[in-house]
Amino acid sequence: MIVPKSRNTLIPVKNTTESPKIRNGAKGISLFIVIDMVHYKHMHKRGFTLVELIVALGLFGLILIMAISALLNLSKNNKFAQNSREALDNLDFVMDDIVREARFGTNYHCDISVGALDTPLDCNTTAKAYATSFSLTRLKTNEVVKYAMATIGGKSGITKQIISSTGVAGAIQTMTSDNVNVELLKFMVTGSPQEDLEQARVLIALRALAKEGKVSSKVNLQTTVTQRATDS
Repeated sequence: MIVPKSRNTLIPVKNTTESPKIRNGAKGISLFIVIDMVHYKHMHKRGFTLVELIVALGLFGLILIMAISALLNLSKNNKFAQNSREALDNLDFVMDDIVREARFGTNYHCDISVGALDTPLDCNTTAKAYATSFSLTRLKTNEVVKYAMATIGGKSGITKQIISSTGVAGAIQTMTSDNVNVELLKFMVTGSPQEDLEQARVLIALRALAKEGKVSSKVNLQTTVTQRATDS
């Protein structure tokens, strides 16, 4: 059978059971091959294989582990920053209290275990150039204020005690918080005797470790205070 010619030339086929072939220019493709390709695509649609599923789950698990690790590190860093901030705030309060009392006080006394606390005493007159305790006298009330490093609940902390002008000792106050362990406290008093020409001053150095669980941070503070009142 001969199919009439058109723009695309049809070639003769041997019998009517065969599909006519369309010749487009120099290239031709059998119509039944096109039909078979479409049929093949529909017949071979399938889901994921077991290997593909395992690989996908492995990648998902890896991404999940990385996300959890990043979240844990973020939480740890946040706890570290918060712990450091709390420790610094507490030690700032302690330092500010000592500075305020010392600035408006007199009779700077290095080492409360040596001599009368209401008399001036430089640290260079003791066995060491510094001490872990310090006292001063309030000008208006003549009360003696003592600061010292002491063991509190298995940790080292800073205490404050006020002795009245009549010699009555008040309660010892713990100034550092429970999560702060004071590793170093130094008082270096110079120029305290009233007969010298030097204004009394005290250098205060403080190092502490703040610990909350497994997270710890170290804080170092240092300042120098000069007695405001002149020697008389």
